[in-house]
Amino acid sequence: MVDALRIWKNLPEWEEGPPPIPPGNAPVTPQESKNRLRDILGWGAEKRTQQVDYAAKGASAFAPIDRPGEPHIVLAEAGTGVGKTLGYIAPASLWAERNGGSVWISTFTRNLQRQLDGELNRLHPDPAEKADRVVIRKGRENYLCLLNFEEATNRIPVRGPSDAIALGLMARWIQATRDGDMVGGDFPSWLINLFGRQLTSDLTDTRGECIYSACAHYGKCFVEHTVRRAKLADIVVANHALVMAQAAMGGDDGTLPTRYVFDEGHHIFDAADGAFSANLSGREGADLRRWLVGAEAGSNSRSRGLRTRLEDLISDDQSAIEALDEIIQSAHALPGPAWGQRITSGQPKGPAEAFLAYVHQQVYARDGASGTQYALETETISPVPGLLEAAQTLEIALKRMILPIKQMLKSLTEMLNYESDTLDTAQRNRIDAISRSLQRRGLLSLIHI
Repeated sequence: MVDALRIWKNLPEWEEGPPPIPPGNAPVTPQESKNRLRDILGWGAEKRTQQVDYAAKGASAFAPIDRPGEPHIVLAEAGTGVGKTLGYIAPASLWAERNGGSVWISTFTRNLQRQLDGELNRLHPDPAEKADRVVIRKGRENYLCLLNFEEATNRIPVRGPSDAIALGLMARWIQATRDGDMVGGDFPSWLINLFGRQLTSDLTDTRGECIYSACAHYGKCFVEHTVRRAKLADIVVANHALVMAQAAMGGDDGTLPTRYVFDEGHHIFDAADGAFSANLSGREGADLRRWLVGAEAGSNSRSRGLRTRLEDLISDDQSAIEALDEIIQSAHALPGPAWGQRITSGQPKGPAEAFLAYVHQQVYARDGASGTQYALETETISPVPGLLEAAQTLEIALKRMILPIKQMLKSLTEMLNYESDTLDTAQRNRIDAISRSLQRRGLLSLIHI
């Protein structure tokens, strides 16, 4: 029975192709944008003057850039029913086809992503053509993780036939899914009601647990498939959070799109705050510790940790090995498994949990609405006894992590620069991915705290 569920063996593998050619700079005229809108709508469609004007005005956003750092920007607002979605798809699709580049359309809500996906059927009625030219991109946590699914199937002999039924239906979906998206994609959500989250939605990729090219399913991974398809697509539909994270990290491979459309643009500022600010909450600290240290006693995580990701790559670099040991040791200052329970019970372990315990004490002691879990807050002035001392201890512990992370980043950079001839593509991608994560998730957060 378990062998029959090993459907990953039949899934297609992605191939690492050459870098895409930089897009051209051919403009889109207002009249051409109008003509494309007419083609999308069809000759029998109702003519909306405002929609036509909207499409014509939007064409100027795709004009060639004349000065570095000064892209053309169009701020447009349209009332309900005008048809703004097709209004900006018209010039965007025309520019992408003409210049061989991708236009990223960024939204705030999943509902609008689904709406956009449906509207793009009018641009590409043929599903096969649409699959090549349109890609929906979301964060990793939205997609099924094949390693999670494999581990669930391996537990069937212990857990019994009820798991086999649930995973059998999941296997049917995996073989038919468009892109493995389980949150707002083509996943039948009624399976969650039937079998619970553990055997359905909890099989998505979990933040901090992906081991990238060290995974046996890396070549068939839905996330990696989507990333590579997006590089060659005309239209990429994403969300503000992902777009801002891409901007902060320099893109998937060090390059960024040159043309964007932001729908629901009034939410961009919140997304930018989240992507470009440093915020190390208790939950994020625990995520960072799990990503660095790996699974620990009392945790149900399967995270392999930084040592498993890196040890085989740095086995000949003593300074990198020492930096790795120091990173993992200092990471124990962050919140560990079940940190929330220890804080509320007054039994914290380590500097971060001790600080959070004092914060918890102050908030619950002084907030007038402490009977509810919503809108809990209080002022920072007049801290409770011990809070400032705990903050200073935590600051020292966090700064202790910075130096070995910098040393590790230096070692990885030198490896890519001086040992590239001995590294295969998967190893280079693996080193690059770890370096970016260390830079963004570790170093930048710690430096700005």
